[in-house]
Amino acid sequence: MTPSASGSNQSSTHPLETINSLIIKAMSAISRQSLIFIIVNDTYNLTKYDRGILWDMQGEKHQMLGVSGQTTLNAYSEMHNKLSTLIASLNDKGAAQVLGPDKFSGKEEIWEDLQAHHQSAVLWLPIYFDDELVLGLWLERWTGGYDDPLTADFLGIINKYLLPGYGAAWSKHQSKITFTPKMNYKGKMKLAGLASALFVLFVVRIPLRVVAPCEVIPDNPVLVTAPLEGVIDKIIVEPGEKVEEGTPLFDYDKRVPLQNLKVAQNEIEIIQADINRTSAVGLYDKPSLAELGLLQVKLRKAQLNFDFASYQAGLLTVSSPVDGFVSMDDPAQWRGKPVLVGEKIMTIVDPSKTLIRMWVPENDNLNLNPDMPVKIILNIEPQTSYAARFLYIATETSISEKHVASFIAEAQWKDPPSDEIKPGLKGTAILYGNKVSLFYYLFRKPFAMFRSVTGL
Repeated sequence: MTPSASGSNQSSTHPLETINSLIIKAMSAISRQSLIFIIVNDTYNLTKYDRGILWDMQGEKHQMLGVSGQTTLNAYSEMHNKLSTLIASLNDKGAAQVLGPDKFSGKEEIWEDLQAHHQSAVLWLPIYFDDELVLGLWLERWTGGYDDPLTADFLGIINKYLLPGYGAAWSKHQSKITFTPKMNYKGKMKLAGLASALFVLFVVRIPLRVVAPCEVIPDNPVLVTAPLEGVIDKIIVEPGEKVEEGTPLFDYDKRVPLQNLKVAQNEIEIIQADINRTSAVGLYDKPSLAELGLLQVKLRKAQLNFDFASYQAGLLTVSSPVDGFVSMDDPAQWRGKPVLVGEKIMTIVDPSKTLIRMWVPENDNLNLNPDMPVKIILNIEPQTSYAARFLYIATETSISEKHVASFIAEAQWKDPPSDEIKPGLKGTAILYGNKVSLFYYLFRKPFAMFRSVTGL
């Protein structure tokens, strides 16, 4: 049975007002079945028809969802089979149109057979959502055609406003991805994409990476330390200056050491004079000869003091032990500064011989693969990367310049770098560990943080 009471009100109600009411009612449907009932029955309020049928257009086979005035469907009836065959052969399922025998591909006899029962005029309304055909509304008139001014005036309005509203309401009751055989093309593509992503995550294996700050350091630098305790008078060379073996580097304050040398020399002269006097007196005074042995011991001690003072005086000017370049801080801070024996003053380096020192963060101390080259990217040349050979990593942590607990590691250049790669340059080192799945590579740190926070 088809609703008819509201048909008399069509002339007094604006179509957009009716469409708005229909869309609100459809969007408010609490279930999929109630929405089907609204579409096949309440659309009569906009345009009269004797029977409305709603079809599911997703999937390969089109399924009848509801018929106006009926609560049950017989999917095996002859009428159902004929209608589904007609819709499958419809030339343009995506266009709103009045149907006729010329609209079907090779199934005109079925159309003629249906017309023998009812001289029907049929209006086909496709319902889209997200540019995908999801439903089709089949409206039959048994008492007149769809060529009247009503359809000509309102078909564009229905297609523009009502049908998209029905499509949006229908989408509210559909799952995003369905695992039924009736899955649409987009659903299948989403499922295939999900399966491909899982395959890539768990099958593809890549090496773990550790990113650590690094610095170019001299290879086997020669330390120049304080040879004796004293006060620095002046630094003769400048930082970065090229020196040769034997080039004076810095001077001590000479006043105290030279004074000590003079005192030691005077002490020797005094003791020697005492020995000479005692030897002369001993010719006449035998007991005086007993002091001669003690004076000889004092003379030996004084000579040792003199030799030590002479040695220290010879160290007042420190020279370079090798050829190279001077590496040190501000020379002015050393002038007048007292130093202890062995205190570092400067280093002599060869700029062409360098290593890379890295600070591997404590949380990234993985099982590094020594066979994988280390990639070095310097801050002055971020567009260029250099290869280095991993040498070692410390077993104890230390605090880096950025105040991060780190393990110190070193690497050696695989190919000699250019002259522009000098000690002191900083950058980033990328070290590689064992191969793991892409899933572990991406979620290792988030999972570690989750466990550290939750304790699970």
